[in-house]
Amino acid sequence: VLSPKMKKNLDEVAAMVRAGRPIDYVAGFADPRPWVKDGVDLNAALAYDRGRAGVEYLASRLGVDPNSIHLELRGATTKFGDEDLNRSLLMVLGPQKK
Repeated sequence: VLSPKMKKNLDEVAAMVRAGRPIDYVAGFADPRPWVKDGVDLNAALAYDRGRAGVEYLASRLGVDPNSIHLELRGATTKFGDEDLNRSLLMVLGPQKK
């Protein structure tokens, strides 16, 4: 679910959080291609799984409870470019704490 590049990016996010940037929320996305099996939209499930995996990875790097990081399911999107880019995570960080 998480590519090596996503993990590298999450490590960079963890460094920013350690430096004082709070995590506002994490959102998982899927590409817009329909992927339905037995009447179930698997794209929505993949978006959630991707977001959950990102939260769990980030929490493990920060030593915090994954449930302390707000996760939003965003589902399928086309706004990030091609289909590969739309299989993504969005990490929204707050301003630097003083």
